[in-house]
Amino acid sequence: MLAVSLLAVMAACSNSEQVAEKKEEATPLEPRTGREAFQSMYVSARGWQHDATPLQLKNIPLAAVKAEPGKSGAWQAIFVSPAAGRARTYTWCAVELEGNLHKGVFAGPDESWSGPGGETQPLPPSRSRWIRMKR
Repeated sequence: MLAVSLLAVMAACSNSEQVAEKKEEATPLEPRTGREAFQSMYVSARGWQHDATPLQLKNIPLAAVKAEPGKSGAWQAIFVSPAAGRARTYTWCAVELEGNLHKGVFAGPDESWSGPGGETQPLPPSRSRWIRMKR
């Protein structure tokens, strides 16, 4: 009797795991606009340094996520802290992939930054073009 009960519980657990796996597979991976990804990364960057300012934003094309016009499956932004003289790269990705791309927002290592020079001028988010873009 105990063995039958144990088998019933094990079967129920394996069925629920299979259903959960099927639900995950059925959910399409959604690319995001640069603005949406930037806003997610900006929140994390402000947690890192209160004066975090965007320096660069670029998309990362992925074979695993179908790209749409103006959208990408992954984005990368570099934020700088003028007060601390530090820089940090953040990525947003729609899916967990091998290497250094993780689902959601992921912060890279903290690096030194010597300040603006040439074309690498940080732009306050209130003046950033990607913030004012319409959907």
